[in-house]
Amino acid sequence: MSKFKTTLPTNINEFLEDLPKRSHVHSITINPATKEIDIAWENDRYETGLTVAVDFPESSVKAHKPPKGVRDTNKPVFKVPEPVKEVEKKTDVIVPPPQYMTEREVAEARFAGKELEFMGIETVWKPVDKEHTFTNGFFYRLLDNKNNRT
Repeated sequence: MSKFKTTLPTNINEFLEDLPKRSHVHSITINPATKEIDIAWENDRYETGLTVAVDFPESSVKAHKPPKGVRDTNKPVFKVPEPVKEVEKKTDVIVPPPQYMTEREVAEARFAGKELEFMGIETVWKPVDKEHTFTNGFFYRLLDNKNNRT
């Protein structure tokens, strides 16, 4: 068996000259399904966000304009800020401040065997134990059986 070579005239050089600077050609192959020449190339100027090759038509290469979905990293990205929505102020709804227990209410709750907690110098709620005495300036509140604050 003998080997032969046939050269078909195609003008690939013209296309290669139209590629953006810093492009790297990986392969030039004939696609048997479409009977066309496929050129696999890359350039760090363009980003698709994908890991597979994306079709970059010859017309886009000649126009030096990326196709839809391809970002040109040489061009800055401008994001239009969304208008700030005004927060609707509800003047008719008044939220009352939390009501903390008085010394008398604390004494009555302890006598009734209810669980209490207090907040003193530190900004954490602590359980009221048997040795605790009411202290003016501390905040007291009931603690129900489900660990829900009241």
